[in-house]
Amino acid sequence: MRNALTTLHKLPAALRRLAELPTGSPVVHVSAPARQRLLEGLQFDRGRNTWLARLDGGATCQPRDLRLPGDQLDLLAPAECGRALA
Repeated sequence: MRNALTTLHKLPAALRRLAELPTGSPVVHVSAPARQRLLEGLQFDRGRNTWLARLDGGATCQPRDLRLPGDQLDLLAPAECGRALA
């Protein structure tokens, strides 16, 4: 995933941590009920001006809805995963 994001240094710190995970890394999607999924990558949705995380099975979600397995805290701080920085 790291190679696909050419402007990695411009991302907020929390998104950068997510982007640095290797493709296929396990993450927990905190939907109801929470499920462990595999992270396939990040994509920028220009229409909504926000980042989306691509998960296995073609699903997408907001990066703020992901946690690392075993973590009790959110992977991304809410302030860092909303709209893209100008």
